[in-house]
Amino acid sequence: MKRKYSATIIGGLVLWAAAAQGALSLNFAAVPGGNVQFNGSQGSFQFNTPTSPFSPYLGDQWHFTTENGGLGSGSESVGLIGTFVNPSAGTPKWYYTPVPPNHGIGGTYYSEVTSPAGTKLVVADGHGGTFTAQLDWGRIQTTFGNGSINNNLNINLSGITYTHGAFVNDDLAALAADTKASMIFSFSFSPGMTLGQLSSGTGPYRATYSGSISATYTPPPPTPIPESSTAIAGTSALCIAMLVFVLQRKGSSSLRIAK
Repeated sequence: MKRKYSATIIGGLVLWAAAAQGALSLNFAAVPGGNVQFNGSQGSFQFNTPTSPFSPYLGDQWHFTTENGGLGSGSESVGLIGTFVNPSAGTPKWYYTPVPPNHGIGGTYYSEVTSPAGTKLVVADGHGGTFTAQLDWGRIQTTFGNGSINNNLNINLSGITYTHGAFVNDDLAALAADTKASMIFSFSFSPGMTLGQLSSGTGPYRATYSGSISATYTPPPPTPIPESSTAIAGTSALCIAMLVFVLQRKGSSSLRIAK
């Protein structure tokens, strides 16, 4: 019995320590009718929004579809609309370095997204609030026809802010409180295309896409015990201490009898 109670107490301490930090992932995908477009020999890509005037997502790029480790209701961010904001005027495009012809060893082609600087990732919380982060795309690559950006999960979101009114989205607030957030982006063609192929010809080559924004956050501290409950809390702590003492004495007695 002594061993059983000891395990219970230790297990509680382990669970408390694990809860001291949490992992949050908000997964997104292109809205229906949206896509990412590669522009062939221009060495660039861009995001297209739905063109149908009847689309409920007219003008939108992507939305959160699922979440892992969500706070609040656990799904309050699902459905929120997000945008990759390009600072350049006209048709916003992102450019990457030329793909050398000798790339593709092992099935992987890669390059670095270099311009323009100042890309932002923006999410509207649906209540007038806005989440904003500076985005450094990093490496773009294809492996056997499947594409990704920042596949090595480098920290590529910085300068994170979340402005809001009375309503607070707990997920966005947790992301804004963290300084080590990352965004991974995936795209796929059917049949598959390499980055070398996407960077040749006139295009355009369009594909669906998805991704995830991840961070490690520290949950808010537990609500303090009101002063009026201090005496009750002290009594409870004393009872627990006495129970542990009795169990320990009982275990020691059992050992002596066994000898």
